[in-house]
Amino acid sequence: MLGGIEIVELLLADPRVDPAAEDSRALLVASEEETRRPLGQREWLLAIVRLLLADPRVDPATDEKNALSCACQNDHFEVVELLLADPRVESASRYGDSKVVKLPSLKL
Repeated sequence: MLGGIEIVELLLADPRVDPAAEDSRALLVASEEETRRPLGQREWLLAIVRLLLADPRVDPATDEKNALSCACQNDHFEVVELLLADPRVESASRYGDSKVVKLPSLKL
């Protein structure tokens, strides 16, 4: 039986599936998920975000309500760190305002 990660991998490998559909909604939804989930579910969501970010079809900064703002609004610090590490995500800290984004030191 396949687990959630394997199913996402299969879907991403299928040429009929477009993870960038609806302004990369899959990444947006994964970034919105609440941090009050049990640890196993949080790790699963982080793995999904990593898979989506690894797919060149996904744009993590596709619109005004992007994955970074959703992750910040939901205190999903691990996802914020993953998104800020992606060169496609622009942040104010890249433009000289280091006070805009401050994260606690987290180990992923």
